[in-house]
Amino acid sequence: MAEVISPNQKPVIGKREDSVDYGPLDDEQVASAVQGCNRVGSPMNCENAGPDGPLIFDFLSLAKLEERSSADKDRLHGHRVIISETHFDSNPLGTAVAFGLRNRLLRQGSVDKNLVDKPVWIAADAEDKFGTTFLGFYLSNGRIATFHTRCLGHFGEQCQKELNVLHQSFSDAFEARSKAMALYKILGKNVSSASGPGILLANMTLTFKWEAKVEHHLCAPSPSATAIFHFSPGWKDKRVALLESTEQLEYLLLMACVLDSGVTMIWPHGDESTHNQIVEEVRQLIALYRVQNNETERTVHGMRYFFAVWRVHPFVHSPVQRKDCRHVDFTELLWDILKKCTKLETLVAALNIVFDALKQCRINAILHEDNRSTIARLIRDAQCRNLMLPRLEALTSIQILLEIGVERFRRDMVQAYITAGFMTNDTDLDLKPQMSAGPEERARALLPLHLALQTMLEMKRHLDLPAHMLTSMTRSVINKYCSSPITDITNVFYETAVPLIHVQSDLLQKLPDLWTNETVYSHGNSVVAATLAHFTRDPQLRFLEGKMYSKREELEETEECDRREAFLCTYTTSSYLNPEDLEGWR
Repeated sequence: MAEVISPNQKPVIGKREDSVDYGPLDDEQVASAVQGCNRVGSPMNCENAGPDGPLIFDFLSLAKLEERSSADKDRLHGHRVIISETHFDSNPLGTAVAFGLRNRLLRQGSVDKNLVDKPVWIAADAEDKFGTTFLGFYLSNGRIATFHTRCLGHFGEQCQKELNVLHQSFSDAFEARSKAMALYKILGKNVSSASGPGILLANMTLTFKWEAKVEHHLCAPSPSATAIFHFSPGWKDKRVALLESTEQLEYLLLMACVLDSGVTMIWPHGDESTHNQIVEEVRQLIALYRVQNNETERTVHGMRYFFAVWRVHPFVHSPVQRKDCRHVDFTELLWDILKKCTKLETLVAALNIVFDALKQCRINAILHEDNRSTIARLIRDAQCRNLMLPRLEALTSIQILLEIGVERFRRDMVQAYITAGFMTNDTDLDLKPQMSAGPEERARALLPLHLALQTMLEMKRHLDLPAHMLTSMTRSVINKYCSSPITDITNVFYETAVPLIHVQSDLLQKLPDLWTNETVYSHGNSVVAATLAHFTRDPQLRFLEGKMYSKREELEETEECDRREAFLCTYTTSSYLNPEDLEGWR
């Protein structure tokens, strides 16, 4: 609980000579300023109870907004309403009206129940000499806080002078503790070139926090600072690694939904020649694995076999190393061909060619021991002269395609983990569910592991982490992503603390996207005030766009150009009172 401050004590903030006292306005002034608030989109509806009565505020709820705008009639069900992330939309009041409204809400005897235990902010148009942009208050049983935010313009000599004056207005009797924060947006969500249908943009930030002095502004993080790495992989963001693999996984997940949910199969696009091309490629693949009749044929086959089955997998973009290679068996190579089928008829025709070769026992392929796909089982049965071919109905054909796709994707992914140094062998990767599970379940189990691999690759690209940290962090990411089924990709993210020494130095040479200095003033064990100097290169208040350059233009031409002038500065003061002080003020 805040300490009681009597009227005889020294005030927390000294009153400046040029300050203006915005006292409570009369009802006509407030009513005139907020007229039209009952239109759709306004934060509240207000009416006057009578010529001499108090102003009654009715805060607009989502239900009331939908009722007035008939939103349910035009709403596209199943889709979230898109809200701009680049701007904060508001309808600012005149500064005098905003002060009067806040004072009226604080002075009235009984506060609306909607305002208790919730911070209330009132947007102002910054037309006064202080550049007031926000006013607010917070009421609770044990504490009352008031807020005031002013715009100081772009960072520069004039801005620094105003900040120093604001700092000096606090009494020396208070203990001050400051903490700085710098946020770097490595991958932001406001890149239109990376967006598109079916794409969820990734989000990657590094946030540094450290102890600072109250007069420090826009300085580099302290060596003792700790960075919080935050990454949300999104979906099919071309700025993130493994875009092609993400598209393949999306295709596998679609087939899983076709099998167990009955959704419509969406085939890849292609022209009329695709059918004949796929059929011919399947015949050529079978020719590479056919049983040889003489020594010459076996030698030629061996050369073709080597170049066909030993490939560098597509996950790794580094130069070719021996460990980058793995054995790619017949079913995986078959997937590379059949995944391009543009219709069911092409898939059935290609599988019939494979089945005809199995009937003649003409496929002699070395398969992975744990390959449990239908095609792998049929090849083994054919070698044992115990072949029973299934009927190629629609869902059966799609299931066969899904099985070999899961096999290829899973092995490529495991190899990518090993090649990147995240693990030493496939036993380190706990693949769930087990091989006995259905293909749909196994396909969905690939999603968290794929997202974890994307997370680790991006972390490795932007952080200098030692090998042992990469291994332990890989386990941590996998455990988090696999802890529960992923039903909403927007909720998938990973955060971890990283020492400053492991952050790449070139990143710190850039300017942060957001920088703050928060100072808390206390007297004894009670917090009496707090300030927040906020610097951003991306202001989100539209009504400031025409004003935020005014102070910068007033600077003298002789002032040295500084990259930090790109930052817009706002300064928020929070003052804390107890209920007894508020009663005395009323």
